[in-house]
Amino acid sequence: MRRAMLRAQLLLVACTSILGGLGGLAICLTGVESVIEGPFIKEEGLTPALLNSLLFVALLFAGALMILVILIKLRKASLLKLLASFSLSSAAFLVCEVYAYALVEEPAIAIDLLSVGISALTLYAVLKHPLNPVSAALQLAIGSLLGPILAFMVAPLSLLLMLLAASLYDLYAVHRGPLKRVLEETSSRGGRNAPPILSPLTVSLGGVTVGMGDVILYSSMIALSLTRPNLDFLRYVVVLAALYTGVYLTFKLLERRRYVAALPIPMLLSILAYTLYLTLKM
Repeated sequence: MRRAMLRAQLLLVACTSILGGLGGLAICLTGVESVIEGPFIKEEGLTPALLNSLLFVALLFAGALMILVILIKLRKASLLKLLASFSLSSAAFLVCEVYAYALVEEPAIAIDLLSVGISALTLYAVLKHPLNPVSAALQLAIGSLLGPILAFMVAPLSLLLMLLAASLYDLYAVHRGPLKRVLEETSSRGGRNAPPILSPLTVSLGGVTVGMGDVILYSSMIALSLTRPNLDFLRYVVVLAALYTGVYLTFKLLERRRYVAALPIPMLLSILAYTLYLTLKM
């Protein structure tokens, strides 16, 4: 059983790394990165990087707090599921539009209709069949292709500090912060596997449940390793090996604990591998 769960988790990371790499290539090689904008500062430098990290953690905390209030205080699990499903559906539309803009020379109305269709399919799947393999595949694809978009919203240093800050926050949130309460609440309702009320926010595969945020951040790191500051497949392989090692170590910890933050070990090892590789290549 444990081996099957480990294989499922590694398969999930493999899919994320492949899609994240392909997404990063599509954005990098087509020049779409110049038009990708977000709430973050895009300029290079330590000050923008620190400000972006603070904003990113603030957004993560606000999201976790909103989940806590809706699920624990208001007891509105159906509202949480609805909001999460609409958020995922909107993300599906964004992903379709960005990559269509990257891959199609003159996006037509047909592309917009396709984006709307995939968005609607995603909404239907996660609302009506939240634990279905098709729903899991859609969530995995959306999260993995969102990562490269995030990676190109900011400068490389900003992304590294944002990922580091998110990893430290994840460690706090799961073991001491708001997510601990959420995990305890959902566990009491549905056991160890992700219950339907959290399914739009998590991906379940082979008995393993990973947060959508983890998928997005894994793929953003993968996209960064492949494309920035330049295209380098060897750097991608080195960082991917570090990510796999971190996932394996996290899984071993999960055998002893009820909950383990999925970001810290894989992300810290990946950031270290990326930084050392760049340093040695200088």
